[in-house]
Amino acid sequence: MATTKQFLDYAGLQAYTTGIQAWANSASQIGYKTILKSADGNSLNLYKKPNAILGTDTPDATVDLGNADAAAQLEALASVIGATWDGTNKKYTIGLDANFEAQTAVAALNELKGQINILNGNDTTAGSVAKAIKDAIDALDVTEFAIAGKDANTNVITIHGISETDGKVAVGTTAANDIAFAPVAATGAAADVTNTAIAGVTKEVSGTPTATTNLQDTLEALKALIDALDTSNAVTVNEVSTDLAAGILKAYQISQGGSLKGTINIPKDFLVKSATIGVVATADNPVAGYAVGDKYIDFVINTADTASGSENAQHLYLNVKDLVDTYTAAQNAEEVQLAISNANEISATIVKVLGSKVIYKPAYTDPEMGAIPEETVADALNNITAIPSASITSLFS
Repeated sequence: MATTKQFLDYAGLQAYTTGIQAWANSASQIGYKTILKSADGNSLNLYKKPNAILGTDTPDATVDLGNADAAAQLEALASVIGATWDGTNKKYTIGLDANFEAQTAVAALNELKGQINILNGNDTTAGSVAKAIKDAIDALDVTEFAIAGKDANTNVITIHGISETDGKVAVGTTAANDIAFAPVAATGAAADVTNTAIAGVTKEVSGTPTATTNLQDTLEALKALIDALDTSNAVTVNEVSTDLAAGILKAYQISQGGSLKGTINIPKDFLVKSATIGVVATADNPVAGYAVGDKYIDFVINTADTASGSENAQHLYLNVKDLVDTYTAAQNAEEVQLAISNANEISATIVKVLGSKVIYKPAYTDPEMGAIPEETVADALNNITAIPSASITSLFS
């Protein structure tokens, strides 16, 4: 059987190539032929059409690049974090502090977070601020020290100031801040108490009288002056005669060393000598206005007759009526008439009394009738009047 062979000549190959190219460049082919960046640089436009024109042809798909061009954004980010572009190795590198163990920004941030957590730890966490403060406070402890001292030779007590360096307290060294106490603060001795010199109070120093300037020497000098007093300086008191006419009861003279210093006069006491009660027998005697029968008090007062020097008795009278209120009895009383005599005696006379005011029978309790009220004379008479006359006649028949 004869076989017919067909061969693709050059013309046919050209036609085949043209057809393949037309299909490959057609819209039905799934591959994207053109990729263009958008005018604002925020996205990539993908076209199936070869040689597509930006702004004229509609992209078949877009890829969002963010708020700016990706490269520009990476450059900006690198600038913020201090990254440097390594052109040889085609990557960014970050120059971290040598103390960082981390080699990337994220690792460095995590390392920093860990360090911050340590800083914020409690006072037992190594490396924390709280522990550093606690350790610093604990280191401020100092050994107890005295701020006052006494000089063994002078007995002067000195209180020093207080100094502070880096929180540690110590005894100050500035003399201007010292307070020195007199020796008496330590000894309590009178010899360490100074006093102003007193004229005439001296002690012998190398045979020369010298004014004393401390309490001990002053007290001893005063004692010596007291011991040196003799009888020529003694004080005496003598009673002397008095001048009765001048009203002097007693007189005493004060002398020292035989020299009269003064006289003390005690005046005579002129008070009530006696008091009696009398009754006026004659009108206006002993005092005008007194009536017969009036009682009075006779006070006798001691006085002195300055002319003769003798004592006289002066009388002072007081009417008893002046000491009490005067009472009188109302006249023309209807039932009881009162009377007051000159001797102040009170008497009463019954004039007329209503029968309703006179009790005839007092109230009582009858075993059978019970409580019986009181009955006046008027009630009794009314009861008798109420009895029929025939009944009254039967009572006496």
